[in-house]
Amino acid sequence: MASEQTIQFNYNKALQQANSLLNISNDIRKIATDKLDDSIQAIDKNWDGENSKKFITKSKKLKDQVEDSADDIRRISDAIKKMAKEIYDAEMESIRIARMRSYKKS
Repeated sequence: MASEQTIQFNYNKALQQANSLLNISNDIRKIATDKLDDSIQAIDKNWDGENSKKFITKSKKLKDQVEDSADDIRRISDAIKKMAKEIYDAEMESIRIARMRSYKKS
């Protein structure tokens, strides 16, 4: 059985990794909303014609896909946090039960 310190360490490590994913998600979303939007607007303003409209349509689809990817990464981060908490709680409960049993034997 893992010690309380090991359980706490593993839980904190999982939270750190989940937060790193959340930061990545936020960075990706910022790129999509700031950089891609600006590029699309600049192209729309400076390029006329049928090819321009097709390019803008494809660019908007790409932007949506990038935003969807950012959302997926955020959901993964949330799932990691939830699972880490459930595992942490279960392991701490196991330690508590083991201690109760060992006290009863004494």
